[in-house]
Amino acid sequence: MTEQPQEEEVPVHEGPDPRNWERDAPDLWAGVLNIEALDRVAAVLSGPAPKFTQGLVAEARTFLDRAREDQRAELSAMILAAFQVPEPEEPTEALGGFSGDGDGKGAGDHLRRVQG
Repeated sequence: MTEQPQEEEVPVHEGPDPRNWERDAPDLWAGVLNIEALDRVAAVLSGPAPKFTQGLVAEARTFLDRAREDQRAELSAMILAAFQVPEPEEPTEALGGFSGDGDGKGAGDHLRRVQG
């Protein structure tokens, strides 16, 4: 009696479902473009400013820094969702967790309310 070759086991991939990538690609790409646009605007404002506009420019720079952080956090969450990577049980700062002084005085006080 001759030995029969054993059937090779086919590996089962338990990772992200690639079918979701195409569905989520437009949103992911839009997030990338938002960040790139904010980076370009921030680069333009990184040069020197006349003394009488320094406060205004500093406020705009601070706003752009916060907007870029927020956009990166949102893009990170979209990437995790698209690739089916579980979010940490306790939110990290990138996913909206504790950041500095939290909700107390000073949290987001560089952002002004929009009148409208």
